[in-house]
Amino acid sequence: MAALTRPLLLAALGPTFLACLLAQVARAAGIPEKAVNLTWNSTNFKTILKWEPKPVNYFYTVQIRSGSNDWKDKCNLTTDTECDITEEIVQDVYQTYEARVLSVPQNKTKWKEVLFSNATKFTPYQESK
Repeated sequence: MAALTRPLLLAALGPTFLACLLAQVARAAGIPEKAVNLTWNSTNFKTILKWEPKPVNYFYTVQIRSGSNDWKDKCNLTTDTECDITEEIVQDVYQTYEARVLSVPQNKTKWKEVLFSNATKFTPYQESK
């Protein structure tokens, strides 16, 4: 019975292993990954946007906007995985804000498309602790 289980287990885990291996190769090569697990942390309107993973050989830029306004860059070309956006949101704590995190390669000429991830919308007056 054990002999039959091993091939099935290897077949099931093979794609997962391959995906993990490819992700590590991409990180080492400096290929940007999309930011994940974007979360707002806000206490008394001091507001920090956090995300993962830590970049290797690429940068992040955070963009924020309210309503139909244009995107404004914050924490431009950083290797941090958090950005203090308090300065932006305290201008109008009743406004609903959108934020996104762009993954920017070190050599922008190699990439035609910038990857980005959107955070959930955030209204400071309702959501700050």
